[in-house]
Amino acid sequence: MGYSGDGRGNQSPSNAVSGESATTGQFRGSTRRPRGFCFGAGVRSNLFRFACSESFSGPHEGRIMNQRLRMFVLLAGVAIGAAHIFQASAQSTRGQSTQDHVAWVAQALKRMQTIKPGMTRQTLLRVFTTEGGLSTGLQRTFVSRDCPYFKVDVEFRAVGRPSRDGNERVTMVEDSQDIILKISRPYLQFTIAD
Repeated sequence: MGYSGDGRGNQSPSNAVSGESATTGQFRGSTRRPRGFCFGAGVRSNLFRFACSESFSGPHEGRIMNQRLRMFVLLAGVAIGAAHIFQASAQSTRGQSTQDHVAWVAQALKRMQTIKPGMTRQTLLRVFTTEGGLSTGLQRTFVSRDCPYFKVDVEFRAVGRPSRDGNERVTMVEDSQDIILKISRPYLQFTIAD
């Protein structure tokens, strides 16, 4: 620490490194306060530079600082409140979406359960469609028209033709009037492609 003079023979201690006067807390040749006396001192973010700007010199600096601090707190509160409302809305939407999915699955299952043994292939094809994979004319896996992952395995009885060909192999011919002998319970499985 050294001494600086005011030109009239008066000397006061000063900080030679920073140029700060020890008695006034101001830099020589400037009316600006050093950053060490500002809110957020030493932090290099734009927010704190804003709070410690040069406008804090003079008689209104405390009032300006309070206004900026209030504005910051107000904006932070609004941001937190908006985030909370958005999160609550997203959870509500997610809950409604889950309920919609459950209702849709229940509706699809009810539609699949309308198909019973004794009905025709034509009736079955209103609710289901064919899937790839190994099959014969009298045994095949069908997938729901609502979702190809809902499946049933079905066995038929041939109508108006023999169920086996001349070599005793199961016929590959399908007819819309074939009668359902057995239908499995619906199950989930990924799609099979040929």
